[in-house]
Amino acid sequence: MAHATRRHRATRTMILILMVAAATQYAPAQDESGTFEQAMTTQRCWRIEAQPLVWFASLSGESTFKGSAATLMDVDSLLGLDDSEPSFLGSALLTYDTDDHGRWLMWLEGFDFSTESSGAIAQDFGVLDSAVSAGTVVHNDFGLSNIGLKAGWDPFGNVLHDDDYELRFALLAGTRMIGLDQRLEAEGGPTVSYDGSSLGLEGGVRVRIARSEDYTTAGHWSVDLALTLGAGGGSDATVSYFDIWAGAEYLVTDNMGLRIGYRQLDVNLEDDSATGGPYEFDGRLAGLYVGGTITF
Repeated sequence: MAHATRRHRATRTMILILMVAAATQYAPAQDESGTFEQAMTTQRCWRIEAQPLVWFASLSGESTFKGSAATLMDVDSLLGLDDSEPSFLGSALLTYDTDDHGRWLMWLEGFDFSTESSGAIAQDFGVLDSAVSAGTVVHNDFGLSNIGLKAGWDPFGNVLHDDDYELRFALLAGTRMIGLDQRLEAEGGPTVSYDGSSLGLEGGVRVRIARSEDYTTAGHWSVDLALTLGAGGGSDATVSYFDIWAGAEYLVTDNMGLRIGYRQLDVNLEDDSATGGPYEFDGRLAGLYVGGTITF
């Protein structure tokens, strides 16, 4: 059941990202024959960038199914859920430059991560009102999904540039849906599970540095960093999170490029009204990602 839920989440995430990229590809494009300054100062300018990526994320942190015998469980060292798992990571960025050199942006991104393990545990632990002894074979499944939509405003536009480089700085605000599920089955012992989603509001910043001449042609490169902080909940659940994106991009052709970077998502979730019993998770997904970029 948990695998089916994660497959549905992955499908929804991929469809959302691809729909946005497809729907926006017919927007009017800028003149690719001019330099950065010419293209950005002549008239209003649309730019759409789709990023299909593979994220090699690893899970770390602690979780607990609260009860009289419950203990904190290391999801990596105790439960063995620390293997790096390749996951689809999709991102679509729409930017719009105004006549006064400001820039609006919309950013849609999402992923669906899942991992599992099975084996004898090395030490005692407890879930709900039951104790599990060292040596017991335990089967574990864990999934974390994310869909985020952010709007941003860059008040400086292309003002912060010289003949060689340009700096983009944007303030971000948006919302994010985080889904988390965990199932633990101890042979001869208890079976416990959690499956819930939480909606959060967030704010942050995005900084991008790039070569400022011929920015739509092959050979153009850029580096960027985005930091967002958010909190929210659902039912009686509460969630807080901190997200780091860092990446470098290189255009191989005029509208297609390569991208490599690092992403880290820290999540703290607590749900005292969960169907399977009170639950808490405090951990992170982190790892390198690689993929491509398609610019319209």
